[in-house]
Amino acid sequence: MSYPQVEMPDGRMWPFRAKTTADLKKHVADVFGIDPDGVALLDSSGRPIPDNQPPPPNVQAVPKPEWGSVASSGERALMQDLLRAQDALGYRSQFKIYLIGPDIFSPVRVYFSVSGVWWPTLVYLDTYPLTTLPVVCFDRVIPPCPLHPRSWHPNIYDTGQICWGNASLLPSMSIIGLLNMTSWLLKSPNHESIVRGHCA
Repeated sequence: MSYPQVEMPDGRMWPFRAKTTADLKKHVADVFGIDPDGVALLDSSGRPIPDNQPPPPNVQAVPKPEWGSVASSGERALMQDLLRAQDALGYRSQFKIYLIGPDIFSPVRVYFSVSGVWWPTLVYLDTYPLTTLPVVCFDRVIPPCPLHPRSWHPNIYDTGQICWGNASLLPSMSIIGLLNMTSWLLKSPNHESIVRGHCA
């Protein structure tokens, strides 16, 4: 049986026995001597791996900077951009943002308008400004494809998580750019990269 190989920050590869990414994160955090929430696990494309998924064969471990620390002003920048988003083009017609609790900025709840209906998501931000595409997950119901209303959206997994495919971030993309990019994907799906069983 092969174990996930984790590339540690010093470049060494460590094998860990773990059935889920959450278990793997705990093992890696023990090596760092920190809380599991202080570790991000990325796949070979540099994207965060959801905790409830089995870990892929190759994983990169990245310690998260402390929100609000001297090393990262991400929390302050995110707060400012969340306020700016309320004046952004498309706000209240394409998307709306709500905090899920006082002083909690990740995950943030975002509602996207698709086919005249508001669909709730949770957006998990590991870094800010964004350096990797974050996890955006519909947490109740998956919206339909705008071209094939009887099918779920072709770029959203059955778990509710958006499949970004070959999409890439612009340097230092803000939350407003991410929300516009997500809104565009929901209204203009990529049928060349569909989730299996959708829009078939």
